[in-house]
Amino acid sequence: MLDFLFKESEIFKNGFITVIILIVVSYIICKIINKMVHKLIVKTIEKKGDKYTGLYFVEKVIRVTLLLIALVIIISEVKPLSTLSKTMLGASSIIAAIAGLAAQESLGNVVSGFFLALFQPFVVNDLITIKDKNITGTVVEIGLRHTVVKTYENTRIVIPNSIMNTAIIENKDNSADETYNNFLYLNISYDADIEKAKEIIIKQCSEHKAVLDVRSAKEKKEGVPIVKVLVTNFLDYSIELRVTIVTKDVASGFVCLSDLRQSIKKAFDENGINIPFPTTTIINDQ
Repeated sequence: MLDFLFKESEIFKNGFITVIILIVVSYIICKIINKMVHKLIVKTIEKKGDKYTGLYFVEKVIRVTLLLIALVIIISEVKPLSTLSKTMLGASSIIAAIAGLAAQESLGNVVSGFFLALFQPFVVNDLITIKDKNITGTVVEIGLRHTVVKTYENTRIVIPNSIMNTAIIENKDNSADETYNNFLYLNISYDADIEKAKEIIIKQCSEHKAVLDVRSAKEKKEGVPIVKVLVTNFLDYSIELRVTIVTKDVASGFVCLSDLRQSIKKAFDENGINIPFPTTTIINDQ
């Protein structure tokens, strides 16, 4: 009389008890895996910052995937549901194919969003440049379908994840190194004193609070300057100098370069070092 509990019957392939065991075991396994994944993500966010909250997207995908796998296993043990699922699958195959073609682009964006969240070439609050699109800005959102980038002009650009997943992206976030190299280009005339110009540049840079001193103890002892000033080119009207300046990030570097251009120009004027520019001489023979 109770054979249906343990043996195959018209309803259950391996008995009712087997279905109950599968439900309990599936629930426990899903609960354990979800808890482990959640703890791992929380620890990662606590360690690396709120910008890694995009990992919660991966957690949701894993949770749904485990649920679907558990449902398929349980349904396969119930004969009526198993037969019904096969019938529905066969009847909906054409509809699914049409819907798949129609949603191919959207599905591609979702899959790309998953890979962006999983491998994290960039995260929220990173400053990035998309080279082929000439877009520079801060990542403010990584969603299922698109990524939102906030530009310097305070506008928001919505970019499909499929493009973000294949584009060449320069990630200017420097949270790992905590420094950013800025390059300041200055031109002086050919008759200017190069060593004097270097001396002025080094002095102005050493006095700016945003310029970081990354020299080693040995370099400081040997008198290596706080910034490197190199002669990089001989141009038609001038000698080009390049100054390597280290700041904590891109934003502070941008302001720092602006300040230094102004202070160095003023110091050059006071010391008779000219910044040349093209001139045109018009001779009137009349």
